[in-house]
Amino acid sequence: MENLTVQYYDEGLDFANLGQCSEAVAPFDRAIAINPDYTGAKQIGKLH
Repeated sequence: MENLTVQYYDEGLDFANLGQCSEAVAPFDRAIAINPDYTGAKQIGKLH
């Protein structure tokens, strides 16, 4: 499951780095849903 969490987190980062913040939300939310303790996704999740 950790790999899937990282994949969703990375997908969210890719969207964010392209300036597509609205599209980044869903992958970050999926990463948090899979692993609520995943530090990177939790930090990003606080932004929206």
